[in-house]
Amino acid sequence: MAGAEKAIISGLQPETEYAVRVRCDCGAAGRSKESIAVNVGTTKRDRLKESLKIYKLPLTEEESARQRMPEVQLWQRNHDKNRTIMLLGATGSGKSTLINGLINYIVGVEWEDDFRFKLVDEDQSRSQAESQTSEVTVYKINHQEGFKIPFSLTIVDTPGFGDTRGIHRDKEITEQLLISSLQRGVSEIDAASLARLTPSQKYVFDSVLSIFGNDVTENLQVLVTFADGQRPPVLEAINASGVPCPKTEDGLPVHFTFNNYALFAQNQSSAAADSSRMRKMEALKRCSGKWG
Repeated sequence: MAGAEKAIISGLQPETEYAVRVRCDCGAAGRSKESIAVNVGTTKRDRLKESLKIYKLPLTEEESARQRMPEVQLWQRNHDKNRTIMLLGATGSGKSTLINGLINYIVGVEWEDDFRFKLVDEDQSRSQAESQTSEVTVYKINHQEGFKIPFSLTIVDTPGFGDTRGIHRDKEITEQLLISSLQRGVSEIDAASLARLTPSQKYVFDSVLSIFGNDVTENLQVLVTFADGQRPPVLEAINASGVPCPKTEDGLPVHFTFNNYALFAQNQSSAAADSSRMRKMEALKRCSGKWG
């Protein structure tokens, strides 16, 4: 320590009080008495500097001969109660990341944890103009002890509407969705939308109504992705376009907002990050509560 003005103390635990004392090494004369103790405390930010660990969840894949669409299961079935949601959205609207956010919430991952799970592995090499989900896929998330929802959940994940493969591909998707809904029954239809309504996203709403008709109105939920905490302009646009869906007391579509960028972001503490995290977790809680 001779001549040093500071020292680094390693191995400290987060959110812990420490008493720091110093003494002088006087060589042959020995050491001085300990100084008066200075109490210091560490914070979460001192610890959360490492990259998040990302784990791919193990899935069992099977293909239904009747519908020719992949089905994947997560864990063994041990719970009879089930809810089925169908997730639709235009290409690039963030459906895959949204599903990953839902699974992290369901299994109890907290913002402060240094790991995340992935159910859908997005192919980063694909262009945003082409859907990262190539076909309708059914994810069966079988209930386990410790889940934040009291039932198993089936997610019908759709390829993005309106990508570069054209309207013929969209018609194929529509046919698969109709078959899936007839076989399973659908508790809720979630339309993932960017913060602003684009022609492609309007096309998604029109496609939903063409499959299910106006009877689906009370089961249609709007999930606004890449939201920044402000009121999304897409809500007024949905009203103006005449899309039938449940409304709040303010006359806006019932909706839930998500910040897709935050899921795999570094979880360092700050007022802004904590606020974003609280909004995201509250949205997931309210959204999952709607399924119960």
